[in-house]
Amino acid sequence: ISSIKKKREKLYSLIKDKEASFFNVEVRESTTELSLYELFQKMIAQERRNLKEIGEIALTYQTDLHFQRQLKTPSKG
Repeated sequence: ISSIKKKREKLYSLIKDKEASFFNVEVRESTTELSLYELFQKMIAQERRNLKEIGEIALTYQTDLHFQRQLKTPSKG
């Protein structure tokens, strides 16, 4: 996650002072042409999906640990 944060900060610092016309530049992704704005939108959406997946994995791991602790704890009664 820290790697994602560092890359996001670096990208932000590169584009923060650019004029609006900069984002109308077309770039080619495979066979599709996108404006930089559209490309950034896609990158942000992908990052959000990745972070959601990481969160789900972390939650599953935490739930599994809790379940394992419950199994190891002697039952009272």
